[in-house]
Amino acid sequence: MNINIYFVYSVLLIIFAGCLNSGDDDCKIDKPTGASDTTFHNGFCDEDTAIYASVFLDIAYFDEIEIYDHPYGDVIGKVKNDSIKEDFIFFRLIEKNDDMFSVFACSSMTDEVIAKGWINKDSHLKIYSSTYHGDMKLYKSPSRDPYGMITIKEYNPNMYEVVDFCDNWLKIIAEERGTVYEGWMPPEEQCCNIYSTCN
Repeated sequence: MNINIYFVYSVLLIIFAGCLNSGDDDCKIDKPTGASDTTFHNGFCDEDTAIYASVFLDIAYFDEIEIYDHPYGDVIGKVKNDSIKEDFIFFRLIEKNDDMFSVFACSSMTDEVIAKGWINKDSHLKIYSSTYHGDMKLYKSPSRDPYGMITIKEYNPNMYEVVDFCDNWLKIIAEERGTVYEGWMPPEEQCCNIYSTCN
């Protein structure tokens, strides 16, 4: 009798732990072990673009973004867009938790790493669409499962708000003819180039 109770209790603990770790959209970050310590070893953000998603700081936002040493930790630096030199900040997204992203903050002019640490998810992160002549597809999850896929027919040259990421997929908010959509943008439809189109 005691053995059966112990077995049932163990199974319930396993199920409960699995629910706690499942997260939204079942995203499992698939990055190299120790990547946050070794990536961009030459001090530039032009490496490993196939692994990490990139986003930029809203080009119309000129306040500072605080960089933290670890989630909910101490502020170790600040970054901001330079409108005079037209040097805008972009971020490589490395890790995440419920409220923050681990990033490399980079110069869009030189690709140089300016800072690394954690930023809040609501840090005015943006992306352009690269689908200039076709339909933009947003997926329900960061996969190519067509179930629940949204197709946006008209190209929108404006910036999209980025609210999450999974590997090199971005979860964005898009507005089309007064309707707001939220979905996952695949890597080939993203354009993080602030200066020119991504053809």
